[in-house]
Amino acid sequence: VKLTIPLDAKPFEKEFRGINSEVYTYYEAFTSDMLYGMEDRLIFPIRNVVGDIKIFIGRDLFSDGKKKYKFYPAGISPPLFPAIPRPYKSSVFLVEGIFDALNLIDKGILNVICCFGTNTITESTFSRLGYLNLMGANKFYILFDGDEAGYKAGAKLEKLINSKGLWSQQISLPEGLDPGQFTKDQAEELKETVYENSISWKN
Repeated sequence: VKLTIPLDAKPFEKEFRGINSEVYTYYEAFTSDMLYGMEDRLIFPIRNVVGDIKIFIGRDLFSDGKKKYKFYPAGISPPLFPAIPRPYKSSVFLVEGIFDALNLIDKGILNVICCFGTNTITESTFSRLGYLNLMGANKFYILFDGDEAGYKAGAKLEKLINSKGLWSQQISLPEGLDPGQFTKDQAEELKETVYENSISWKN
């Protein structure tokens, strides 16, 4: 069944979580009551490289009492997001979550890709990264959350990518910091340290 944006979709046209409305508009964010279980969620269509919608992801807008993220349909592995990257100096940043990617894009880092979590770092992850190399990306900076799960998953992905003959490096963030919290100044600092070939982070 080919997925389409539901007829009752209402475009999301306001700031949310410190991210400007233009970013949500560009990535087709909307709200809807027609998608099962997606009520009161900010929904994104996740497209593959040819533009087909493979899955929807919905982020709870109001309550922390229910599951923050939900995928529809269930049981489908999402493509990387955005499907078509914008490598900068032949590199991309790999982040865990969609709001990590959206926030970095909003703060001026456009060469970012969301891997959708840390629990799917497998051979299939690498196969999905392979096409990025064809698009000119030969350096992968892993920017996962500043917590134990992020460190471990980042190290695992770094080892996997390097074992396949590509280059990657994990950037360890301070404890408790994740890319979804970056300010514009922090994003600028990240670019400066990375592209001056001095991977470091100031607390």
